[in-house]
Amino acid sequence: YHSPMMLTLVNTVNKSKYETEPDLLLYFNEIMEMAQYGCDIDLFMETRRELIEEFNKGQYMYKMGNIDLDASMISSIEVEDIYKYVYNSQRQGELEVSYSKENENEVAFFLKTSENISPFCIVKIGEANKWVKDNLSHLTITEKYEDKRYFDNLDKYPDVNILMGSRAFYEGWDSLRPNIINYINIGTQAQSQKFVLQSLGRGIRVQPIEGHRKRIDEI
Repeated sequence: YHSPMMLTLVNTVNKSKYETEPDLLLYFNEIMEMAQYGCDIDLFMETRRELIEEFNKGQYMYKMGNIDLDASMISSIEVEDIYKYVYNSQRQGELEVSYSKENENEVAFFLKTSENISPFCIVKIGEANKWVKDNLSHLTITEKYEDKRYFDNLDKYPDVNILMGSRAFYEGWDSLRPNIINYINIGTQAQSQKFVLQSLGRGIRVQPIEGHRKRIDEI
């Protein structure tokens, strides 16, 4: 009923004296490497197999009853599907970065091989433009005067498939699109466990039918 999106929240954005690379850069580098150099086929096949086993070994609950998931659908997923549905492209390619002079907290990422004018990924952090200049200067960077405000209009940009950030999501924001929340080094300490609950509760809204915040049994 909507375009799914993965939300990734990281603990560290900038390098500190206690670590070699911040969480955000480590995670982004994996996305960039797959985009530009392709996917290890053996690793892909192993991951797909483990995912199928994971879905098959347990029971999943919805309301007060159990539901059955058809894990066999995962078997049909190929590497090409990753580029099509995640990177908005038919093949691998170099990354390009874009940001607006009017919005220093948001940057967008495109694949040069994509014909889509919308980015596949956006990063929402404080001083995002500076983060790009400090860490991704080797990429093609385009500075635009027009401010698209992708984060504020996520529901209007269905091709944004990955949203990355940190404490920028601490306060309430409203989007119906996140289907997966990926936490990196968040919640590992007692003082940060509250953030996990708050980001889940405030960050995610479920509205299968317009005007009714109810679950999918309404459909």
